[in-house]
Amino acid sequence: DLGGRGTLESRRKTAAWIGGEFSRLGIKPPPGMQTHFTKFSIDGGKFQGTNVLGWIPARAQEGEAAEREEVGEYIVLSANFDMLVPSDGSELPGANYNASGIAALIELGRSLRAVSAGAAVRRRAVLLLATDLARPKLLGAQAFLRAPPVPIKSCAAFVCMEMLGRSLGDLIPGLLFAMGFENSRALEDLLRQEKPPEDGRLSILTTFFHIVHADYHAFAHAKVPYLYLSGGESVDFGGPGDTAAGLDYGQFENRVKWIREVVEKLLVSERRPVWRETGDPRVSDIREIRDLILSVKGRLDQVKLPPMPAMMLRNLIANLDKIVK
Repeated sequence: DLGGRGTLESRRKTAAWIGGEFSRLGIKPPPGMQTHFTKFSIDGGKFQGTNVLGWIPARAQEGEAAEREEVGEYIVLSANFDMLVPSDGSELPGANYNASGIAALIELGRSLRAVSAGAAVRRRAVLLLATDLARPKLLGAQAFLRAPPVPIKSCAAFVCMEMLGRSLGDLIPGLLFAMGFENSRALEDLLRQEKPPEDGRLSILTTFFHIVHADYHAFAHAKVPYLYLSGGESVDFGGPGDTAAGLDYGQFENRVKWIREVVEKLLVSERRPVWRETGDPRVSDIREIRDLILSVKGRLDQVKLPPMPAMMLRNLIANLDKIVK
């Protein structure tokens, strides 16, 4: 119905739909904004996009719906909604990338907007951010950072969500990557205390090993502590096979519940994440990657690796073993 989310027209339709969902859920625009939408234009109009923003205020009193009117600290929950357009101009479904991230954003907005009796004080507000034109060049995230509706210095953390409906290569169902802890001790301590999603596996890694650009790179440049949460690229990432029928809705639901719990802890914690500079990858990261590869080694015939990549993989495992030992 939204036309693939690659063309300007289809992306505008998608932005309007997301804004409509925010309104339906009672999620208002951020302070100072009259609508949920911010349009941007780059390179003399070569790139035109629309970000969609929502705001869930902090809660001042325990067990009540009393919301703080003043703008203090906040965290950003974000997912991008755009898709690349193939050279033949065809439309791609993009169910896992990244309709699943947008679905998670809307559901988290709904659940966080609802106030439960007895709920704890929330020290921080939530800014929901659906970005346009993440590919190429993270243009939507950069446009937000150039003119944030609330001061970026008050942003305690950025949580980026992508591809939550399947798993890396469709080889490890339930696997969730939680990356970015290296930039904040508070985020690292939080993740280390978390159990995996129900019926799933949690892989905590530095983003040193994530070579594809995502919106968190723009926030990292601004030295905002971030988390990148993803199931990883499926075998038909960016292709016509990435359809709604291929999603694992049980995985998706469990992952969103897990993210909801982590976000709630960020909202109520007295400890604000503080940016720290990162160094080289840790041995624990290398061990985790080695263990992930070994866990799927027997199933790699599913992806039918050609001889050269298969040899490279064997060499990689051997070298990782040497490093860990």
